[in-house]
Amino acid sequence: VGVDPAFRGLMCYSGESDDLAATIESVPDEWLLQTLQKFQVVVYAADMGNRGRYHSLRGLNELNNRRFRSFCERCRFLLGSSARLNLIYIGGSWTKRRVIDAKSMVVNDDAYNKIDPTVEYEIAKIEAEETAKQLAEELDISIAFFDWINVVPNLDPEFAMARMTQDAVMKRTITYPVGEYGHPLLHTQDAGRLLMLYCDKYFLKDTPFPDGSNFACVLVPGAFTKFSTFADVARNTIFELELEERYGGDLASAGVSNTENSDKDDSVKPVTLVEQKDTPPEHKHFRTRCESRICDELDFQPDDALIRTGLRESCIAAYNREPHSSI
Repeated sequence: VGVDPAFRGLMCYSGESDDLAATIESVPDEWLLQTLQKFQVVVYAADMGNRGRYHSLRGLNELNNRRFRSFCERCRFLLGSSARLNLIYIGGSWTKRRVIDAKSMVVNDDAYNKIDPTVEYEIAKIEAEETAKQLAEELDISIAFFDWINVVPNLDPEFAMARMTQDAVMKRTITYPVGEYGHPLLHTQDAGRLLMLYCDKYFLKDTPFPDGSNFACVLVPGAFTKFSTFADVARNTIFELELEERYGGDLASAGVSNTENSDKDDSVKPVTLVEQKDTPPEHKHFRTRCESRICDELDFQPDDALIRTGLRESCIAAYNREPHSSI
């Protein structure tokens, strides 16, 4: 159960009105209790806000913490004091952790939270972890707090793919940093698969966490994907979309079937990839990888092909938001 209308199609419960049909607060006690009794694990993913939102809306971190506390207290009250409750809280971010080795630029399981962070988003994620740890102890709930990775498709207008799409449509160029710059990514399908593997391995045990406590902070890794891949996917996707618009979806009449044949069709203005050779020093964090031993523990590896699919889906979503009169 989430707070965003985009999640409606995935919800098990739908409210009577169409206005944010099922925030967790609107779910009736009876339905929630039946759900808690039916399933072994609850995945809480109802936090609101991206980086920009945390910066512009002060107090959002306190709001999310209050909502999570209220949810946990409500679950414990409904189940009673003795019933077991397993919960995965997708409330963290891999970016709240420090890079231990400046040369390798890797965030891993041994990387602690940043000291005195200045970014509101990262401050909020650290506070969310502290809240979850307190509640695990206070309410006797097994909580796995997930430091989440960048997941695609990403519909955020500030996501790199959205900006590349806008530039491709309006300027017919895509500028990207040369070299080892990018994002560690997971496709939503892989993220869901990792959650299921984690539940099967840990939450089917009487003591889900190795140290016997009620709390664990889990780093979710992703496959490092260069911005050159972003740019390539964006250019190819824009070409396909504009060609479909030109020929009404009938690409056979265009004499092309994919982007490899783009040089055979001059009805769509080409999109040029431009290498940004002098990357500003403040962008060095885009070289950071994310690795976790959970991949070995769960026999899990991100699917690169799925990630490209997710980037393409992100591009399509951004394209459909933008006016495009270039063809």
